[in-house]
Amino acid sequence: MPPDFVFDSDLTSGTMARYPLLLMPLSQALSDRQVQAVIDFVRGGGTVLLGMGTGELDAEAQPRGANPLGAVFGFAFGRLPEPLEKASPRRQWVPTAGGDAVWVCGPRATLTMRTADWQILYREGLGADAPPAAAVRPFGRGRVLVLNSDPVAVYGSTFAAEGRTRMDITDETAAAGRYSLRCTDHPIAPQTFHPDLETKVPPFTRPDFTGGELNCDLRLGTKANVSIAIRTTDGRPIQGPVVRLPAGGKAHSGGQALWDVPVDTWFHLRVDYRFGDADRDSTYRLSVTLPDGGTRAADLTVAKPWYCKAAYCATDWVVIFGAGKVPATFYLDNVELTALGADGSRKIVHRLDFEEGPALTLGPTHLVRQLGRLLKMWVPPPIAVDAPPEIRAGFFRRDPGKVLVHLYNHNALRRDWQKATGPPVRLRCRPPINAARLVFSDRALPVHQGDAGGSLVEIPHVGLYEVIEVQQQ
Repeated sequence: MPPDFVFDSDLTSGTMARYPLLLMPLSQALSDRQVQAVIDFVRGGGTVLLGMGTGELDAEAQPRGANPLGAVFGFAFGRLPEPLEKASPRRQWVPTAGGDAVWVCGPRATLTMRTADWQILYREGLGADAPPAAAVRPFGRGRVLVLNSDPVAVYGSTFAAEGRTRMDITDETAAAGRYSLRCTDHPIAPQTFHPDLETKVPPFTRPDFTGGELNCDLRLGTKANVSIAIRTTDGRPIQGPVVRLPAGGKAHSGGQALWDVPVDTWFHLRVDYRFGDADRDSTYRLSVTLPDGGTRAADLTVAKPWYCKAAYCATDWVVIFGAGKVPATFYLDNVELTALGADGSRKIVHRLDFEEGPALTLGPTHLVRQLGRLLKMWVPPPIAVDAPPEIRAGFFRRDPGKVLVHLYNHNALRRDWQKATGPPVRLRCRPPINAARLVFSDRALPVHQGDAGGSLVEIPHVGLYEVIEVQQQ
């Protein structure tokens, strides 16, 4: 859904009247005038998404005695988490209408429904008495959807595998327990680092913490090429320890080729690192434990990037990904990140053993997709694209009455440009259109009558990239 961004001065009843949908996932501070504009927007027929704490603060970001949106719409939030609050327990959102549960790992505020016309969409756990996590109700001629968590900026693991790469929870092999993560690499992928396990954790840094420890179990296929990076985000990624396990079974780290690692059998890898400061570099010990119990270890230094004057001194991000360009498979199990306190304490900040089974792959990004499906059902977009997941779409208004629809096939190669390859795609245009054409070839496309007076446009294939111009009546 291509959005407009609504700034403070535009959040008025007059400006919002031209929109059907308003997303406010983190709009906690609102003026009284903006609150009234939101209420008028919904009463007049709009749909609004209210995220964790929306309206809890006034225009000066000071707590209100009562949330005016909650008073009108009939809900209440509990205590808001502090901006730097580090607790991030994983919670399971269970859909009340059946279907797959969703794992949510970010900050939350308890949510209470104060009127009877709310429909609970998700609860935090099984049972009718589990706390509501997402709910919707009609109001005036519109609709209100409220959430108890930020659906995007969440902690936890995200599984990124597109094109012909895959990530699956499997019981065919495991270092411990029943399940492990099977990662299938392939040269046809939208990103060279797919398949990719991205894990975000609450940041831990000096002086409260002296460093961290990453443990995981790996089983590498013969052609597998795996990279592991411990990082922090500070404007741009800052690398901490990096381990590369290229095809052929040799460990590389700290700019060195170290020692052989086994292929087609499980081994344990540990990265025990210490933060640096103004006077010394960050250091780490990389070690592997082999199937026979033998160990290999090396003491290494974290190189400072050219754009960073300080040594590596914070962690909030770990990535484990397939860096190869040929078909290959590797397995991952028992991923654990521990923060090492300055007082000698050890705090496990993330653990993933995959024992939840295949449902675990419904990670944080899937919550956004599920909410997107609901919103598109309630507020159909002017142009909807029916296509497989590898097709990405963009929409641009060219002239009054004309829209350019850009379609990009992430699974295609440059040799597929303007070739009769790739999947077919259908455009469902809610306002009727009278003409459509392929811009690059200047070829007209047939326009068919669709449901509810709309129009359908069939694109035979999207080899790599196509632009379609549709002209409204």
